[in-house]
Amino acid sequence: DEILRAMNRQYQVRDYLTLIDRATRLMPDLGLGTDLMVGFPGEADSHYANTRAVAADLPFAYFHVFRYSERPGTAAARLQETVRAEAVQARSKDLAELSRGKRLAAAQAYVGRRVEVLFENREEQGYWTGLTKNYLRVGVPAAQSLKNRLLDVTITGAMDGLAVGAPPERL
Repeated sequence: DEILRAMNRQYQVRDYLTLIDRATRLMPDLGLGTDLMVGFPGEADSHYANTRAVAADLPFAYFHVFRYSERPGTAAARLQETVRAEAVQARSKDLAELSRGKRLAAAQAYVGRRVEVLFENREEQGYWTGLTKNYLRVGVPAAQSLKNRLLDVTITGAMDGLAVGAPPERL
């Protein structure tokens, strides 16, 4: 297929599915994310529908969606069939919404669990936020600085893009 050659992909979707299945069986708490491109030259509605179905079915905690941009001198730049800008925008928005839902579901799956968080920053909402070892973003309310502290946190809830935790008992 001309598109696969232009993308320089040496694997098929089934290979990727097999790898993810094996990884999640070995590491049940794997925080799996991926990058998804929309608008690659020649991307038909059926290609996009397949990408969306695979992204929806796999146990991704999140994904980053980006739009194809031409790079002179690449095999893709020689492809003639471009994707309408409106379609690229709609697909990008659709996948971003799917990712938001997956991120929220991933955070909700941790409610009631205790996790170790490396805190980084204080956000505008007043939460100190950081990441677990599997890249779950966690926020806790705390008056004092938690920057660069590694603390155990019990997840009590979830909101868009963030698992919310109870502040550690001993700060």
